[in-house]
Amino acid sequence: MWDRKELKLKARGFLSNFYGQAFMVSLLAAICGFGEDNPIRYGASATDEVAMIDGVVLKYNSWLPFIGSIEFTNNAYFLIHLFSLLFISFALLNPIYVGICNYFKRGQVEDVDLQALKFSFHGKHYLNISKTMMFKSIKVFLFYLMLVIPGIIKRYVYCMVPYILSDNPKMSTQRALELSDWMTDGHKVDIWVLELSFLGWLILGGLFFGIGIAFVNPYIDATKAQLYLKLREIAIEKHLTNAIELNMSPEESKEAVYV
Repeated sequence: MWDRKELKLKARGFLSNFYGQAFMVSLLAAICGFGEDNPIRYGASATDEVAMIDGVVLKYNSWLPFIGSIEFTNNAYFLIHLFSLLFISFALLNPIYVGICNYFKRGQVEDVDLQALKFSFHGKHYLNISKTMMFKSIKVFLFYLMLVIPGIIKRYVYCMVPYILSDNPKMSTQRALELSDWMTDGHKVDIWVLELSFLGWLILGGLFFGIGIAFVNPYIDATKAQLYLKLREIAIEKHLTNAIELNMSPEESKEAVYV
C-alpha cells in the first residue's frame, strides 16, 4: 500500500526545486481546462471527457434556432464546426495533457525542463497517444451516459493512462487501458481520499478571488505523479508489467522489482 502523506512529502521536495516551472505547467493545464483525473481540481464539475463532449453538444444546440431563420444549402457549416471542436479536444488538448503528466512524472526522478511538454508531438508518438486518449475519453463518457457512479468509477480506472503513455508512447490502446485498470485495482477509494485531502487547500486558495488555486495546482499535479510512480512500483512487484515495457531508466529501475 501507499501513504498519501509520503506522496505529498516527495511532491513538496520536487516543488522546492522546480516550483517556478511547475507553476507555469499547471497554469497551462488550467488554461486548457484540464482536471479530468481530479474533479475538485480547477473547480471542474465532472471530467474533461464529459465537459469536452457536452461542450460540443451545447455549442451545436446553440445554433439550432438559426436553422429555421437562415437558409443553408447544406449542413456543412455545422459539421465543420463540430469536427473542429472535436479535433482541438482530442488531437491537441489530450496530447498536451500527456506532455504535462510527462513533465511532472519525470520531475520526480530527474532534472526536468519545459521540453518535456513536447513529448507527445514527436511524429512517431503523436498518433498512438491521440488515439489512446481519445478511446479513454469516449469510454469514460459512455459510462457517464449510463449512470453517474459507473462513470466516476471508470474515471479512476483509467486515470493512469496518460502517465503510462508518457512511459511508453508506443503501447497499444488496449494494453494501456488494461494496465491502468490493473494499477488502480484496489486503490480507487484511496485515490478518492487523496483527492479530497486537497480540498482544504483549494478552499483556502479560493478565498483570494480564486487566484490562490493556481498556486495549489502544482502541488496536486506533483502528488498525482508521485501516485503513479508508486502504483507503477506495485504493478511491477505484482508482475503486472516490467521495467522494459515501461521504458524505465536505470535509476528508476533500481527501486523496482523486475519481472
